[in-house]
Amino acid sequence: MKIYLKSIVSSFHDDNQIEEALSEFNERLYKSLKEEDIELVEKHSLADLTISYIKSGGTENIFKESFEAQAINLLLTTDMHNSLPAGLEIHAYLTEKGYNAEILHGDPELIAKRIKSFLLIILAKEAIKKEKLGVIGKPSDWLIASDVDYERIKETLGIELIDIPLDEFYRIWDEFSDLSTSTSYDNEETIANYDRGMVEEANRIYKTLKVIINKYGLTSLTLRCFDLVNEGCGTGCLALSYLNSENIVSGCEGDIPAAISMIILNRLTNQPVFMANPSRIDIAQNSVLFAHCTLPWNFCTNKELDTHFETNLGIGVRGYIEKNEITVFKLNSRANEFYVSHGQIVHSGNEDVLCRTQITTVLDKDVEYFLQNPLGNHHLVIKGHYQGLIDKFFEVL
Repeated sequence: MKIYLKSIVSSFHDDNQIEEALSEFNERLYKSLKEEDIELVEKHSLADLTISYIKSGGTENIFKESFEAQAINLLLTTDMHNSLPAGLEIHAYLTEKGYNAEILHGDPELIAKRIKSFLLIILAKEAIKKEKLGVIGKPSDWLIASDVDYERIKETLGIELIDIPLDEFYRIWDEFSDLSTSTSYDNEETIANYDRGMVEEANRIYKTLKVIINKYGLTSLTLRCFDLVNEGCGTGCLALSYLNSENIVSGCEGDIPAAISMIILNRLTNQPVFMANPSRIDIAQNSVLFAHCTLPWNFCTNKELDTHFETNLGIGVRGYIEKNEITVFKLNSRANEFYVSHGQIVHSGNEDVLCRTQITTVLDKDVEYFLQNPLGNHHLVIKGHYQGLIDKFFEVL
């Protein structure tokens, strides 16, 4: 991640005096930026983000005359030489013109972290614009609130949705009947100790999806997976688990809004995303139990294989996820409303009346949202506290 600090100082001030006064602040800031893996570059053209460094008062018109708008316009200020007062005036000017702006002020270490969050947003925004999401089969019949307007998603987020019929999947699947279905995951103890025939069936789905990914240049996909069971191909749970661990965002049941939500979460945080059903709500404890029969293979270390819950066929993945901070997220089908909440995993279970991976979470926001105005069934879970980052992403977007 690269930034350019555009120095802005008034001619009324002595440059050398200002630089001397700022030396300690700059030293701490540059060190903190380096610790956040942010590189300072000498040219605007080399940077992912240019930050206006307001070093003194009397700089308002200097800024105005050289201003070039960005998705987010950051003003770095200090507590010396009327830097902050100038920043306040510039910020008011930018917001009156309708630009997204923020003042960076205070502790250099916190400023570096704030800069990193904006860099993550900008880089994610650019990555999402290049996203090609393969819709392999239509959404499952029960996802009655999950239709999307392809053109609106392209216009709003930049994601290109590509319809791919299941017939193409079956044709490629058939071609693997006489080919090797071994994968690099086969030597892992969890896989090696499971029924070999079932594993080969799941591997065949994984390899079929890899062919489709390469053919269409996909960066992500959602699969109408229940139909595969009816056609005797097995379940897609293990294949989707592998793909998600490889940063190829892969959703279940052909759920397009959930897949789009997964893309945003993954590209923004670089964390693997668990797509799940909210399966149990406890209002008194403000808790939600999330469950599904797959999760990214790299989401946790303690995993075991079982059958898929609803069909009792194929392979489902049960992950035992350690207690952790989490963020829960969902974008609606029109991409104009979202839910996000910070929370904690308090228990990881294995009840036989629910999908194989089960986590009980306590959320910061009122869980009555799920009962009163949910944005559909599937919600997305990642480890870590990213609520503020997600809020800011949509503000910038």
